[in-house]
Amino acid sequence: MQSCSIHPLPYHADPGPRFERVRHAPGAVLLDAGRPAAERGRFDLFSAWPQRLLSPTAEETGKAFFGRLRQALAELGEARLPADTPLPFAGGLIGYLSYDFARRLEQLPNRARDDLGLADAFAAALAKSKKAELVTADTEFKPLEKEIKINWLK
Repeated sequence: MQSCSIHPLPYHADPGPRFERVRHAPGAVLLDAGRPAAERGRFDLFSAWPQRLLSPTAEETGKAFFGRLRQALAELGEARLPADTPLPFAGGLIGYLSYDFARRLEQLPNRARDDLGLADAFAAALAKSKKAELVTADTEFKPLEKEIKINWLK
């Protein structure tokens, strides 16, 4: 069973300056709870130096990928928090799936085409404004390598 070290920090509405210290670390991610504007968010979460990176293969179905994620989570085992901590969880998986991943789960009609690339533009602008790393395999971001740091997925 893995154990966790907890390092509480005083709350700051903008976690960006703290994340700045680890943003260059492999696998760095910030989940911002949105406080004080959001009422439900309780914890900002920073993570870096993942034990593993998991991505779906080109031909892998959604069901198969979720199975691989469940297996990886089981292999991590249970993480134990100190008894006096208010945190709701420890360990686990952090990640994202794009809207297009839904096509690996079910047949969907092709009604729209991305002729504006707004999601890509937003991701690039956000990475630049937050001085964050953009993680992608989309070669359309290649011209932006001089403006933002890009972690290329294989």
